[in-house]
Amino acid sequence: IYKKEYIRNGLSIYLVLSLSSLYFKNYTIFLLSLSYTPPIRLLYNSLLWLDPII
Repeated sequence: IYKKEYIRNGLSIYLVLSLSSLYFKNYTIFLLSLSYTPPIRLLYNSLLWLDPII
């Protein structure tokens, strides 16, 4: 019984960690792409400039 419970806890912890790391990885990639790719950055800046006008 103890071994089964231990395995179940380990699996749930692994699942949570893998999901959170995946989310974090996607988020950091998104942030990096936002800050480092010039076209997206220019588009973002132009949107910021246009926002008060609209």
